[in-house]
Amino acid sequence: MDWARSGLGARNPLTAARTAACFYLVSAVVVILSNTALSGAHGAGQGITVGASLALLVLGFLLLSPRLPAAVRDLLLTLTPIIGVAFVVGLDLVTSDASAGAQVSIFLPALYAASQLKPLGAVIGAVAAVIGDAIIAAAVATSNGLLDLIDISLVIGLMTGLLVGANRRQDRLIARLQAQAAIDPLTGLVTRRILDEAMQKAVSGEARPLPRQTGDGAFQEQGTALILIDLDHFKKINDGHGHPVGDDALVHVANLLGRNARPDTVIARLGGDEIAVLLPRCGADTARGRAQEFVDRVREHPLPLGSGEQLALSISVGVGHTGRGRIELRDLYAAADASLYEAKEAGRGRAGRPRSVRTVAS
Repeated sequence: MDWARSGLGARNPLTAARTAACFYLVSAVVVILSNTALSGAHGAGQGITVGASLALLVLGFLLLSPRLPAAVRDLLLTLTPIIGVAFVVGLDLVTSDASAGAQVSIFLPALYAASQLKPLGAVIGAVAAVIGDAIIAAAVATSNGLLDLIDISLVIGLMTGLLVGANRRQDRLIARLQAQAAIDPLTGLVTRRILDEAMQKAVSGEARPLPRQTGDGAFQEQGTALILIDLDHFKKINDGHGHPVGDDALVHVANLLGRNARPDTVIARLGGDEIAVLLPRCGADTARGRAQEFVDRVREHPLPLGSGEQLALSISVGVGHTGRGRIELRDLYAAADASLYEAKEAGRGRAGRPRSVRTVAS
């Protein structure tokens, strides 16, 4: 079962695992050390308490183990509120202790669920804690048992509601920050970080390339191409027409590059007037053709100005290419940059020859 999508799973599995492990280990140590001083636990009851505490120790160390399968970890994280409630209820029943001091331990599983699990898991944890406290109040009768149950239930409900609401606001804020970090605000293109992630997947084979048939009937992998693009004489555009026109030129070029792009194409602004285009599943010859298409398209579509005039634009383009395997991303950047330098040295407004990067078999 996919706990993360069910609404029951942990908001952050790593943080939740550490929190749950701390909960298990501290609770087990405290109970084991104090067990001999509990006047209500004798004989079999004392043995059950110690055994349950040792089980919590095992669970705590298990959650901290890097070898624990993710599916098992996610299941334990989801069940931790239930396990915690069962432990507290069992301990209170064994010791015949229904005092407020004993019942307050029921808050720990509910606090974990509200802070570490998704909303449905938080609600289930709160309900389990209230039911557990009701069992304690009913089994170990005290004069204030019902009043304690009502007070504890209200506090658990309020705590859960506040934490779930706070977590949702935090998640929305994080999502906005991630979106801002992923998208260039001027051009709407993705940033270097997103490009690097996509490039790593493409060259490592996670985005597996499709085979292409060669002239002799054999098949060869197409590989991945990185195209670097510089807007020619960008400083002159800014100096002669103003920075707003320079910004408009960048947006114009970005829109032209995105026309008829494949769904797996990644177009990113690297900074200044430099734009990168990642072409997964693309051979070197195809990449060179695409680079020339970009050059021609920008030349054929000048930038309309507010005065009614049109500003002619041109770009210089470099092409780096690699097959599938292990490479350093900077090597692919360097290959595309060398090709771009060649285009500039030859007079700008053109595409350089593709430069290949050898890979190491993965």
